[in-house]
Amino acid sequence: MANDTTRAANAFSRNTVLNGAANGLPDPVLEDLAELAIYTEARQAKELARLTTLFQPRLDGDAAAFDFHPAFHALARRGVTAGLAGSVWSNEEVEAGARHLTRALRLATAATLEPTHLTLLSHTHASMAALMNDSESLGRWASGLMSRQYDTGARLSAEKQGLTVALAVDAVMTAEKGEGGWTITGRGLPLPAPAADLILVRGQTTANGPPQAETCFVIDRYAAASSGLRLSISDGAAHCDFANVPAQPIGRPGDGADVMAELTTLLRLDRAVIEAGTMKAAISRAAETAHNDAQLRALADAALDVAAAHALALRLAASFDRAADDPVEAGYARLMAPVAAFWSGRLLAPVLAECGLTTEPARSPAALCDDVAQIARRGPRTVDRVVDRVAQDLGESGEGTANVLRSSREMAVADPGSIRMFMEQLAFAAAAAELQRIAPGILAEAFTETRLGRPWRSSYGMLDARHDAGDILEALGCASIHRA
Repeated sequence: MANDTTRAANAFSRNTVLNGAANGLPDPVLEDLAELAIYTEARQAKELARLTTLFQPRLDGDAAAFDFHPAFHALARRGVTAGLAGSVWSNEEVEAGARHLTRALRLATAATLEPTHLTLLSHTHASMAALMNDSESLGRWASGLMSRQYDTGARLSAEKQGLTVALAVDAVMTAEKGEGGWTITGRGLPLPAPAADLILVRGQTTANGPPQAETCFVIDRYAAASSGLRLSISDGAAHCDFANVPAQPIGRPGDGADVMAELTTLLRLDRAVIEAGTMKAAISRAAETAHNDAQLRALADAALDVAAAHALALRLAASFDRAADDPVEAGYARLMAPVAAFWSGRLLAPVLAECGLTTEPARSPAALCDDVAQIARRGPRTVDRVVDRVAQDLGESGEGTANVLRSSREMAVADPGSIRMFMEQLAFAAAAAELQRIAPGILAEAFTETRLGRPWRSSYGMLDARHDAGDILEALGCASIHRA
């Protein structure tokens, strides 16, 4: 078995998919990625991840803050330092033209440790897209959100060197405007990143008539703690109650849907990247303790989907970098964000189960399906242009695949119940195309042959014996594979 130093030194280069996607990035970026990979392979980092999972946040005595194990803050601090919260927005010259891809590579690497601390960094990253709709809010908080300092001090946002955000947007709160400004009231709002300094919420005013269109607001958690914010934990999840808590509106009143649009797309990209990294870590651990060839073959079969999920998520990240100059890439980002998030969510439970792990009940994919169905109905040209680009990237098999995808789209428009079939087929095709580009060889060949154009399969372990299980696992970066 390779020692820890050898494993760490090769942590990034061993992963064919990540290494292929990073090809062509500047040397300083590659060195930074390798350094982060070395960190994630170190025993100390893995112990921090174990402690973060073991010790969940607890509510302090006055229900105004949560207490976190120091391990959580250590992981979050390393992520902020690596740029997972603000690097895309800080305009660092070395990452020009590949800011989203570079961050996605870092995020995929960090996700092999522990995913919950990444929720805080993902929300902070996405919140910048919302703040760009309001110059006052941007000027007030942008420097703190882009900072690579992780500040855990219980102080007002204006007094902190670095800021984080929680997106508490699962329900709409009541917003009222008085002489002192806007306030938010509501109960039981889920708080998915309870360590955050700022909370972004959706609010709606009902004054003088029916409810108005939604507006987004930002709440300074430490200011709100003394004026009507109360926190709680129910079934292991954090929630918050607001009672006339001061809030800063983002954009014009009623612009909430527009403010949320790009933010939601960025969250979907992160979801796909983080879940791919989580699955890769699970397969790596399971492969190291596999006892026979049958187990290795089942893990290798699952590893093909994980490699493809990585490839699709990274291709999606690259489309964000290209969107401003290429309308097809802009369409790719819009269409493929819900597709990639849908597919990674569908893969997560069966992959973790194959690795002997359990997961929380799958989140409903309904919103993702509705989003893609709307694009298919209202923007068929966008779909066709994305399909054409995927077909072009696939090469010889592209034309036949494009015909299948167009037929599937037409079926989905006529029968909304078949939209999931279209989304899965599109995910397979786009992932296969990107694997062929960044990871040619056994991963691309085995995935394309066993997935593309084949019937849907309900279980792993049916990988053809012609594909070597050990080679597949090693290509994904799983070290110390035992060959029975």
